[in-house]
Amino acid sequence: MGKGDVEGKIRDALKNLFRERPVFHSEADFQHEFAMKLRDIPGSQRIRVEKSYSLGSQDDEKIALDIYFEINGKKIGIELKYKIRGPFLRWKEEEFNLTSANAHPHNRYFFIKDISRLEKLKASDEIAEGYAIFLTNEYLYYKPSSSKKPSIFGTDFLLIGEDGKNIALSKGALEFHKKPNVELKKKHRLKWEKVSDVCKDKDYDWIENFQYLFVAV
Repeated sequence: MGKGDVEGKIRDALKNLFRERPVFHSEADFQHEFAMKLRDIPGSQRIRVEKSYSLGSQDDEKIALDIYFEINGKKIGIELKYKIRGPFLRWKEEEFNLTSANAHPHNRYFFIKDISRLEKLKASDEIAEGYAIFLTNEYLYYKPSSSKKPSIFGTDFLLIGEDGKNIALSKGALEFHKKPNVELKKKHRLKWEKVSDVCKDKDYDWIENFQYLFVAV
């Protein structure tokens, strides 16, 4: 099974989940529900959450992979981010009391770090393919600032670059946020996609605000 086949099956599983449920109580809830959907992929097995790896002697080389599973013996790693603007949403008969995730530069930085971790797992042959997914309804993650004097919350560690972006973390931003540099091995396509293109329920207009990144590593 080629990479395109695997990526397509994982994308389909994610879209099937969004059709049933586009909002989650927490990142752990999203992780659990997506792992359950991956079980529906023919040939999938050994689905694990928070599987631990140690790629070096330093603490930052210890990785707890959000989801690990295999498709016909091919090892797949997935990292998830779910950052929401609350406080309250209703879907069908269920209520969601959500906590806003306001540390936008930090959350973008840690998604970039997720991509780096997946690259390291691939390089060490722990996984054959990696995917990083970011789901949010907060526009500051998926729209560049239109302000002539944008704040750091709208500019630092931007996750935008549809044609493939060599994500370079500026020295100034790293120093301001007191973060170590993250080096990526290759360019990554950062194209935000609308959940409303999949979940077409007009009774819930808030779905229009939900977008997601799907990054193949």
